[in-house]
Amino acid sequence: MIRCISITSVIFFCFIGNSADLIRGESFTNSLGIVMIKLGCATKQKSAPFDVWLSKYEVRQNEWLKIMGNNPSYRCGADLPVEGITYSNAVEFCKKLSEFENRFYRLPTTNEWLCAAVYAKAVGGYPPMTGTNTIPVDQATSNPLGFCGVNDNVLEWCSDVWDPHLVLREQRVSGGRVVAGSSFLDAYKLARFDRGFSEDYRANFLGMRLVLESKPVADR
Repeated sequence: MIRCISITSVIFFCFIGNSADLIRGESFTNSLGIVMIKLGCATKQKSAPFDVWLSKYEVRQNEWLKIMGNNPSYRCGADLPVEGITYSNAVEFCKKLSEFENRFYRLPTTNEWLCAAVYAKAVGGYPPMTGTNTIPVDQATSNPLGFCGVNDNVLEWCSDVWDPHLVLREQRVSGGRVVAGSSFLDAYKLARFDRGFSEDYRANFLGMRLVLESKPVADR
C-alpha cells in the first residue's frame, strides 16, 4: 500500500523577482563526476542565504553503483536517475559518498530544494509531461539556475520531516519525509513540495539529489 500524503488543493512555489535578474552560482565537478552548483536564491537585489552546493542533476545509477555496489532501480541505465530507493537508502548513500570524498554530503532541506527550483513555473502555465518513463538526467528540463529535473523525471527525497500541520486532509504518515518535485507519472511539470512518503517507501518514480556543505568532514 502506498503510504503517501499530499496537499492537493494548495501548491506552493518560490519566486524572487524576475528571471532576468537571476544570478547563477559557480559550479564544480567532484571526483565521481557529479556536477555541483553553488546554491542561493540570489538575484541582483538579494544575496544568497545558503553556503551549500546542490547537484545539477538527480543522482545517476552509475554514481550510485560505484558508491553502494548495487542498483535498486526498476529501470536500469547508467545515466538514468537512481530510483526505487528508500529514505534510509538515500541517507546511506550520502554517508558513504562523504567518506569516499572526505566531504559532507546530505539530502537537501525543503528550503534548499525550493531555491534550486525557483522559476520552474513556465510562462503562461505549467507544461504537461510528455514521457512515460525516466529519462537520462541530462535530458531533463533545465531551469535558469542550471538545475535539471526539479520539475520532472523523478520525485526527490528531502531531509525534512513531514509536518502534519500542513496537511489539509486527515491522512498522516508516521516518520514521513518531504518529497519534492514532479515525476514522469505526474500530469504537469510542477515544482511541488506538498507531498510526503513514509521513510521505507520505494517506487520507480522516487530518487534523490545531493547537497554538499562547503566544509570537508574533517573540519566539521
